[in-house]
Amino acid sequence: MVRLRLRTVGYLLSVLATFCLVRVGHADETSTPPPGEAEQGQSTATAGDGEKPPAKQDESPTAESQQLREEIKQLRRQLAALTARLDHVAGPESGGRMPFRFEVITYIWGQGQPPVKMLHKDEGICFLTRVGFAAGGAVWVNLENDGYYYLNGAPAQTDVISTALGIRFLAAKEPAAPALDGDADQPSPVIDTEEPAGPAEDGLAEQKPDQPRIIKLASTIGRIAVGGGGRYLFLHVERLRKLAVFDVTKEKIVKYISLPGDDVMFTAGQNKLIVVVPSKHQVQRWNLETFEREANQTLQLKGDVKRAVMGSASSGPAVLIVGADSFQYQISLLNLDSLEVTDLLMPGGRLPSVNEGTEVWASADGSVFGIQSNRGSPSGMATIVLRGDSAQTYYDHTSSGYVIPSADGHLICTAVGLFTPELKAVAMGQSQQRFCLPAAQPSFLLEFERDRIGRRGVPAPRPSLISADEFRLLLTLPSLDELSSEQEAFASPLGAFPFWLDQQVFFMPDAKRLITVPAVRDSLYVRTLDIQATLDQNGADYLFVMSVPNRVATSGEQYKYTLAVASNRQPVEFTLDSGPEGMTISATGTIEWNVPRDLTAGETTGVITIVRDSSGQSLQHAYELVVQ
Repeated sequence: MVRLRLRTVGYLLSVLATFCLVRVGHADETSTPPPGEAEQGQSTATAGDGEKPPAKQDESPTAESQQLREEIKQLRRQLAALTARLDHVAGPESGGRMPFRFEVITYIWGQGQPPVKMLHKDEGICFLTRVGFAAGGAVWVNLENDGYYYLNGAPAQTDVISTALGIRFLAAKEPAAPALDGDADQPSPVIDTEEPAGPAEDGLAEQKPDQPRIIKLASTIGRIAVGGGGRYLFLHVERLRKLAVFDVTKEKIVKYISLPGDDVMFTAGQNKLIVVVPSKHQVQRWNLETFEREANQTLQLKGDVKRAVMGSASSGPAVLIVGADSFQYQISLLNLDSLEVTDLLMPGGRLPSVNEGTEVWASADGSVFGIQSNRGSPSGMATIVLRGDSAQTYYDHTSSGYVIPSADGHLICTAVGLFTPELKAVAMGQSQQRFCLPAAQPSFLLEFERDRIGRRGVPAPRPSLISADEFRLLLTLPSLDELSSEQEAFASPLGAFPFWLDQQVFFMPDAKRLITVPAVRDSLYVRTLDIQATLDQNGADYLFVMSVPNRVATSGEQYKYTLAVASNRQPVEFTLDSGPEGMTISATGTIEWNVPRDLTAGETTGVITIVRDSSGQSLQHAYELVVQ
């Protein structure tokens, strides 16, 4: 079952009329409906009007065609009345949206099968969507005397397969106007925030979409890095040789950091900013609490730094790709405390060639890295999964557009679907039709329609928010008009793959902000997006882990990490399902461990916690802990 918006109803219902016309067009090639059809019930075209077409078993094809045409005319009148009814309920300013909900169900019937029982007339309507006509046979949808729609057919000389759709209207909470018949289902978490609106007429609360606040910048910007666990955006103001530090929670530039030259790379973690000058093998470390430079050091390297990346919520290390050319390079780890570089051991693995077009992305927790080159075809995609001082690499010789790990590293977002860190495809209904982008914190992904990205002359992208665990649609956001194709936003070098997707859209659930950067890159568009408040308004149940785990434990010291959990079913219980000896978890979700002194740096251990709300819904929160 899928959930659709009102404007989709018009299309679906028009399909009904189209296939009725198809049936008329084939009437001379098919037999008449089987004897007794008229007595058994009404056709879809006259469902709900209380009249039964006369049974005429000896009716000629021409007469049947005329009858079907009359049914179609009546159907169209009913569709017009239904549309008017929906418009009345939605209101004139709804933009063609339904404040109530409905479900669309697909039914399949094949020759030799018994009639398929579908919806009751009080639940909604049903109609044919695919008719497999063959000589001597026919298929139809009837409304029988028991009040249910049935999908059925007559024998044919060849196999006949047909499908039908059922639209079940779901009841509103407190209808203010006469409502369509429907079930008293639990409210769906799927809501629409495209148009400003107060409480809908049927009582289903909708979030009033926040109009973007436009933050003008001192100059156009280049690359952007996320740091502070999603609190800061570091904007490269190339013309001024500065990094502008944008505080997402304050919605303003709070600091300008002077850069040592034009040839710089930068990346940020939870508490540190790293600036690298490749030509000089120089590295700077900045404190994100004081925004003061703490260190300036020369790196001992065998080549130039090609890329420098770290997790935006991690304490390091940063991953450096170092090499003399595109085929001779080494993956190295930069310790944030000592600024020392160690070569990373990568048993058995392949990586794409590193060149000017190579991109590297990190999960927010710093455990998984994705690599994609935009030269050559296929360009190949790779992941690096850190295991203490070593790593495992995975490679797939395909072009993927981008390889962005989710915040906790358990998913890889690409332009060709979702994958595990081992690059195994993840089954997700529409993954091949949509682009996904991870949020700065776990549990959420932004989905973009494929046909609205990388193409000119199409509507502005309108993302949806889905859960990263169940791929459940949570809400649909307004169109991001500042990223419309008319402004050449999202246009990628290869047309179909949006290499700059992660450089134009940033979602920070903790800060309740969605930030976009238009194509001209001279401003930031900031919107408020409060997921919990929206789901609470809609009465939807939810259970999410919002925090990025602390993956580093220091031998001889106490390790502590508190899970941040969002749920509307309080209280929430925490259970430590697996972890090292001596580790505990409190009733409030704080994990503590006195790390033994005799543990060797680089050792790893798995931690698994179970989070359960008062309704019994539960989820696992698992991560790997590294000792240093």
